[in-house]
Amino acid sequence: MKKVKSKKGNGLIKLIALLFAISSVQLSAKTPYEFSLYGGGGYAFFMYRSLSGNASAADFNVPPQHMTDPLFMAGKTSSSGAAGDFGVGFTGFITPHFGLHVGLGLNFYNVGSKVDSLKAFEPNMRDRNGYRFNLYSTVYDYEETHQTFGLSIPLLLQFQSGSQNLSWGRKSGTLHGFYAMTGVKLNILFGNSYKLNFAELYNEAYYPDLDNWAKTQSFAGLSTFRGTKADGSAGFVQAMLTLEAGLKWRVANNMYLYTGVYCDYGLNDPAQSNRTQIGEYARDVYAQIAQSGQDIHQVPQLELLEFAERANLMVIGVKLRLALIRYYDQMSCPQF
Repeated sequence: MKKVKSKKGNGLIKLIALLFAISSVQLSAKTPYEFSLYGGGGYAFFMYRSLSGNASAADFNVPPQHMTDPLFMAGKTSSSGAAGDFGVGFTGFITPHFGLHVGLGLNFYNVGSKVDSLKAFEPNMRDRNGYRFNLYSTVYDYEETHQTFGLSIPLLLQFQSGSQNLSWGRKSGTLHGFYAMTGVKLNILFGNSYKLNFAELYNEAYYPDLDNWAKTQSFAGLSTFRGTKADGSAGFVQAMLTLEAGLKWRVANNMYLYTGVYCDYGLNDPAQSNRTQIGEYARDVYAQIAQSGQDIHQVPQLELLEFAERANLMVIGVKLRLALIRYYDQMSCPQF
């Protein structure tokens, strides 16, 4: 038994010695790391995914008595805005070509969207007298603007081109090389507010049992109503895929300047839960006006209207990064 224990003890000592040896080799590599300041900005907009079950213009031209299913349709849509991203970063190099980058920064977005019209068809509704009707609704000139300010936490993999030699030393005469960074970015939004407005809402009703249209009874929620303005706040977490690429320039012995372009793509829409489908909103407006019996001319306020199944934020811009590199063995800059 003593011999067995002795063999086990020797094996454990050898394993510990091997781990120490591996650690010593890794420490002797003395790979460099960078501290950086970065700033960038550019053009921002929302990319829209078509509504599932969305109708076409031809669907709304079907004779009223043949329309039986709810329909909704968004007209021409556009989006534009600006974005900025500023912060600090740390890059630890695994090899001369690859490193892991983490950062902490502040970002902002100011992005607007415009939709020329939103149409909806809601069948088999009942008025206060019990008559069955189909509701046709159109919202004209819908606009919304999102203003976002938050904390940005990027986690990226960095690649440096083959012109940066496998040695960490300097190769004189070459002052720049290619770099690329990709990964994810988590935005924790301190402020995510929106404003919206639209020009007017038009409601009309077709009574199939009477073969008759009602278009001017504003006291019953059927007519042209002035639009409304509203504002609010949305969700506070946004995840993004990010890609950055460009040139890395040596500007001093242990200093580099990164000049590149970047693209951020939002994986989720923080405002999705704040949206209302156009048909639901038109029904609510009709019900509120019809129940009150008052001849009002401006519709009630609302949350964001849904004109896409999903809206993904996209940012395309330029970025500058000033980096100071540190070498444990006090060698000069990486080879270019």
